[in-house]
Amino acid sequence: MANDTQNTNNPLSGLLAGSSGGGPTNMVWDNLTGHEKATAWGSINDIFVQILGRQATLAEAKKYYNEGISNYALGQQLMMSKEFTHTALFNQLKRSYHYELAQFLGTPYKLKDKLVQSFAAHNYTTTDIQAWVYAHKNVYMQSNDYKTRVAQMKDVYSQVFGVDPYAQAPDTHHKVWTDTNKKKPGFQGGFQVEFDNPLLHHVQQAALHFQTPDQYRAYLQGTPLYKRQVLNQVDAQKQPDAGLSLTPAGRPVQRALNPHGTMADVAQ
Repeated sequence: MANDTQNTNNPLSGLLAGSSGGGPTNMVWDNLTGHEKATAWGSINDIFVQILGRQATLAEAKKYYNEGISNYALGQQLMMSKEFTHTALFNQLKRSYHYELAQFLGTPYKLKDKLVQSFAAHNYTTTDIQAWVYAHKNVYMQSNDYKTRVAQMKDVYSQVFGVDPYAQAPDTHHKVWTDTNKKKPGFQGGFQVEFDNPLLHHVQQAALHFQTPDQYRAYLQGTPLYKRQVLNQVDAQKQPDAGLSLTPAGRPVQRALNPHGTMADVAQ
């Protein structure tokens, strides 16, 4: 598939440009002449052969003609049918979509059959597939693009606050039981996610929500905590011991921003 173009492997591309199919709203199959029935059946047959690899039965031709739907809509319905998943066209499109995803993500990604059908029925282009990836965070986070953006945002964070988020615990998370939830009166308890490295999680969220590193930098520098950090640095210049403490091992600790709006001790 080429960027911003229709998928030439998908027969819907031709149906989209073709004339409307189905019968006029004031016509029904039983009112057609023998020649008209043969012509309508032939038109519907062409779509069945292209998508399902077989001809339409008389009952199917009559059903779809009476529905009065376009050739394109008929093609979409057939692609969303269970029968379509057993066709050569389905397997061809599936391989094509997997290739497009691997090219964009930088790693193999397998689609479920229903998603392949949906991509096909909506005649997805390369641009459409990339938009789908961006709209699904769990998929996008597997991409090289996301990993590059995390590295960029991490560098920005380090430059602004002088703290490397990667220097803390790995970015793992676990579920903890809580008995209270202020946002839900009467809440009797449940699991909530807590991150072992909230700073790195904060950077990862920035990679998802900020378009450029400069936007993230501007956001960080506009926070009250950044201004407080600047003031702390000024105070530290006046009083060399201000803003620093020692760990039990005697290592200096720098006061740094964390995404919960407080200052956290980070061992240098």
